[in-house]
Amino acid sequence: MPTIGELVQADIPQNIDGISYLPTLTGKGIQKEHDCIYYEFFEFGGKQSIMTPDGWKLVRLEVSDPSKTYEELYNIYTDPAETSNVIKQYPDVAKKLKNMIGGQRVEKCPFPVFKQVRFMKQSLFLKKCSKFCYVLFAVCGCLACTQNQKIEWPQVTNETKPWTRWWWEGNAVRTTDLDTVMRKYQEANLGGLEITPIYGIHGYENRFKDFLSPEWVDLFLYTLQEAKQLGLGIDLANASGWPFGGPWVTPEDACKTLAYKTYQLKEGEQLGEPVRYKEEGFVRLAGHTPVKLDDLKEPVSANADLQTLALDQVRYKKGLPLIIVTANSDKGECLDLTSKIKPDGTLDWTAPQGDWTICALFQGHHGKMVERAGPGGEGDVIDHFSASAIDHYLSKFDEAFKGKDISYLRYYFNDSYEVDDARGESNWTPAFLTNSKSIGDMTCVSTYLHC
Repeated sequence: MPTIGELVQADIPQNIDGISYLPTLTGKGIQKEHDCIYYEFFEFGGKQSIMTPDGWKLVRLEVSDPSKTYEELYNIYTDPAETSNVIKQYPDVAKKLKNMIGGQRVEKCPFPVFKQVRFMKQSLFLKKCSKFCYVLFAVCGCLACTQNQKIEWPQVTNETKPWTRWWWEGNAVRTTDLDTVMRKYQEANLGGLEITPIYGIHGYENRFKDFLSPEWVDLFLYTLQEAKQLGLGIDLANASGWPFGGPWVTPEDACKTLAYKTYQLKEGEQLGEPVRYKEEGFVRLAGHTPVKLDDLKEPVSANADLQTLALDQVRYKKGLPLIIVTANSDKGECLDLTSKIKPDGTLDWTAPQGDWTICALFQGHHGKMVERAGPGGEGDVIDHFSASAIDHYLSKFDEAFKGKDISYLRYYFNDSYEVDDARGESNWTPAFLTNSKSIGDMTCVSTYLHC
């Protein structure tokens, strides 16, 4: 709103927190900035976060229930993966950020335009904005008319009609239910349906059907048959929940994260400790059922009743495999020392002239679980950077529909790729260094990590 208002030279309402970004677009003037970034998401118990320009980030979880609310504090400049909660070390910073949260939101505050709509004739701002939009639409319309003197309404087909998302909650569907719903959609003159299997509803567990199981496939084939008779198109999400993942995703194909450790050496020194990294284990929940990490089996898909557990992210306590070790001197030299690591983790290398930073990269299990997965779809999210992981994931669909006639299915679609509400980034795949043949590639990695 402030940007459009400035374009049309209108007075901006004072009770909004928007900032015009016209200086950035035009390269003229001074760009104003917010003093923080605020985020809230009130599913899965409620989550809030606020981050300031100096890198401090306060995260509040389970805010929907004050008795369960807890907070975490990170500095994304020194800890970009948000692995170390430092709220006990910096209580004053946490208190300051918490107070700032209170000033970022107003309960039940109507969007200011709503108040001005009934007084549109008296509002100079809306008049100018409306005039601007009218001119814009008029120009577009004139351009269209010059190109098409005669406008003809396109032929009405299924694809020109509106479609709707069709949630299969817990896949607790029956043929009678499918018939009833599809006829209602046909009567509403919809063009088709996007089937998305999703988490189940409490109390209907006895009707749950595992995603891509033979029973589920039979119901889907029945849906295709009936939809064809009714003239409804059908699309299918190639995942249950989001993003891609499930119980058939192996640890090799699961999303990964990058961990690192650094060591300092001077001329003539050797590293006095093994090059190792022990992963800190933790579990994050999307639901409210208490879960201890020690009570979870590995892999995650081996645990029973995953619908109730509603796991959001799981990392097990274990040592991480080493990817590469580099040595970077104060003179800009970079050496690959990976081959000098003994089986026990000892680095067999003496630092030459200069000051050296040893950077060791390790491959970690990111641990993000599929969000809102339906029965039979719970499990690890795939490594999105890996072509083989995607191939292995999609092969499950080939297996489930082998020998079945699904020709009436229009498209598979992906609901979304988000990997949000996770601790740390899903930022690594083994293929990143597969083709690295020069020290320059490794220098880039170590420099990025401030090694």
